[in-house]
Amino acid sequence: NRRKNVIDTLRVVVERVEETSFEQPNYWVEKSIKLEKKNRLLEQENKRLHKETSQWMDHATYLKKTRKDQKFLKKLR
Repeated sequence: NRRKNVIDTLRVVVERVEETSFEQPNYWVEKSIKLEKKNRLLEQENKRLHKETSQWMDHATYLKKTRKDQKFLKKLR
C-alpha cells in the first residue's frame, strides 16, 4: 500500500511538471510579446518627443537670431 501511495504521488508530481512545462513557455512568449509591444510604444513616444524637442530648439534658435538682429539694428540707429 505504501508503495502504491509513493507511485501515485510520483505520478501526480510528473503530471504537474508536464503541465507547468507546457504553461511556462506560453507565459514567456506572452510576456515577450507584451514587452515588445511596450518597447514599440516607448520608441514611438521617444520619436515624438525628439521631434517636439527639435521644433522647440529650432524656435529658440530663431528667437535668439531675431534678438541678435534687433540689437544690431538698434546699434545702427
